[in-house]
Amino acid sequence: MVALPCPVALNARYRPAAPAVTSTNQTSTYADLERCIRRAQQVLQTNPELEGRYIGMLPRRTVSTVAWLWACWREGRCVVPVSRRWTPEERADALAMVGARGCLAETGDALPETASCTVHPIALEPRPDASRAWRSTSPRTIPVQAMQGDATVIFTSGSTGRPKGVVHTWRAHLYSARGAARALPLRATDCWALSLPLYHIGGLAIVIRAALAGASVAILDDPVRDWAVRRITHGSLVATQLKRVLGAIDGGPPRALRGLLIGGGPVPEALLDEAYARGWPVHTTYGSTEMASQVTTTPPGASRETLATAGQVLPYRELKISDIGEICVRGATRCRAYLTPEGRTQPFDAQGWLGTGDIGHIDEAERLYVTGRVDHQFISGGENIQPETVERALEALPQVARAVVVSVPDDEFGRRPVAFVEPAPGTAFAPGCYRSGLQGRLARFKHPDRYLLWPNDLPGSMKVDRSALQVRALRQT
Repeated sequence: MVALPCPVALNARYRPAAPAVTSTNQTSTYADLERCIRRAQQVLQTNPELEGRYIGMLPRRTVSTVAWLWACWREGRCVVPVSRRWTPEERADALAMVGARGCLAETGDALPETASCTVHPIALEPRPDASRAWRSTSPRTIPVQAMQGDATVIFTSGSTGRPKGVVHTWRAHLYSARGAARALPLRATDCWALSLPLYHIGGLAIVIRAALAGASVAILDDPVRDWAVRRITHGSLVATQLKRVLGAIDGGPPRALRGLLIGGGPVPEALLDEAYARGWPVHTTYGSTEMASQVTTTPPGASRETLATAGQVLPYRELKISDIGEICVRGATRCRAYLTPEGRTQPFDAQGWLGTGDIGHIDEAERLYVTGRVDHQFISGGENIQPETVERALEALPQVARAVVVSVPDDEFGRRPVAFVEPAPGTAFAPGCYRSGLQGRLARFKHPDRYLLWPNDLPGSMKVDRSALQVRALRQT
């Protein structure tokens, strides 16, 4: 089992004045962050409400949250971050499933009154005695605790079924960061924008890889404007975020920006075309919660042809395509198990491979293409239809900004596709235009039977909720 010396403590010992967490108006050095972590450790050691192996967390992108993460890991606790988009009841159910006794949150109503888990304030109040002790401590004498064992339980989005808790060890997070650095090196003077939520594996990966490199993370006060006005060298964005940033910043990228990971789902070809033409340093990537973030990534300076792929497999990961076209993964970054209401499960085959549920293929240059989901495919009149194929064809039309295809029952063919379309800026919703635009691009049986306008009230999230759109399509039948 890998024992990892705490990288924050190492940086506080040897580089105490280096920035660790920055915002528009404040910079917390590694010495500052170390002070916060020590206060959190004192609470963990003395507060009976926070006893136990698992600690729940309703995280925000703040210095206090980052400090609590490292404090829990130093104390051998396993952090269970829960989504801010969930209801209090959903959070309580998830924390009860893992057996957490305490949950760090900003407000007491983060969980229902009937929850078995107690809410504890996540804000860290300064303690005068701790501050005096810190001032009398030489940075060279800062203890560097080893961290090992289970580190996190991250819940999957639940977009394709009931959420599951994915258990990761420190070994997985460590090798995830090491492998990622091979494709996108991170220096001690760099700054990675904390642009993803900390209940998401991508957000946690940013915090961990920055500390391991001695770099800083940037808390974004404005998720769009800050890219132009602050010194940010690296970032991780989903396609929707990239679209907003490109729309707000004219021309090429900010001078400091060296790498921008784009993942979390399909990236429209037109969006990649624009980013590439404007010289933005984008890296397309494929990853999963179960593999502690990235699995494949394109290299710096990749051609437009390569950016149409998900890149090559990173070190410490392995990938293969099964007989049915499913992407399977294993390696040092793979999770240990799932936590479900039925208990702890290990969904691996005898050789340790995990089926991702994604469909893809690898070309002769060993680049991965992700073409859809196994559970999205449906049969219509005896023909297989992969919704993502139809979506890509629609999004290639200049009149379409975004499209999602779902299936609905049909008396004649069994199931038929229905498309939700968000019109491109400056264009009107025009189903006839979409139908004609698909002529010659897509086999006729794959053409959607109906086109529906993208709903404005669809909840925003990292991934589109296909099940919610399917319900809407059925209601409008």
